[in-house]
Amino acid sequence: MSDPNNAQALSWHGNIPCCLSLSPHDLADITPPAPHYIMLPRLSYLHVAAASVIASLLTSSLSSLENGGVWFSHNKVPLDWHLPIGVLFDKIALNADLASHTTPQLLPLELTVHFSSYPDTLLQYTSQTPTDLSTVRQHFAQSLKQSLFLEHGNSRTANNVSDCATDFATDFATDFATDCARASCQSEGGP
Repeated sequence: MSDPNNAQALSWHGNIPCCLSLSPHDLADITPPAPHYIMLPRLSYLHVAAASVIASLLTSSLSSLENGGVWFSHNKVPLDWHLPIGVLFDKIALNADLASHTTPQLLPLELTVHFSSYPDTLLQYTSQTPTDLSTVRQHFAQSLKQSLFLEHGNSRTANNVSDCATDFATDFATDFATDCARASCQSEGGP
């Protein structure tokens, strides 16, 4: 039997190697920009952990963030931005296992970054700059309040959480993810 503390530590400190490339539909030039290889923390969100990559790819895109927002896909399947990266990877791995009888090679996880044609099937994500995380912050704060309601069985605890405490938790979550992505980039010789 495996040690549950080891599994928790691996999940908490786990990163997923990813290759992010710009969608061919968004190219501003004939020559696509080089793909970005980055280690993304399982506990973060794509828009948070890949903000610097989004900003870099946006310079090579015909589109702007004013046209709807950035979104990600894997094998032409749109990815839910509001799920942590680890959950997205687990869903992709499960679907790949179910689709084939052999274990597919998923690493590095190849993701495509899109700046146009936002899918109707995704929860809307809007930002004016790649570093604008207000949508992620709002979603995280709402998820925090929902989890408090589920834990305590009433809305009293969630309603008693001050805006300051919610902001602190949200800042911690987004800063943690940004710091992990930055450390990952630096260890691989990135910016």
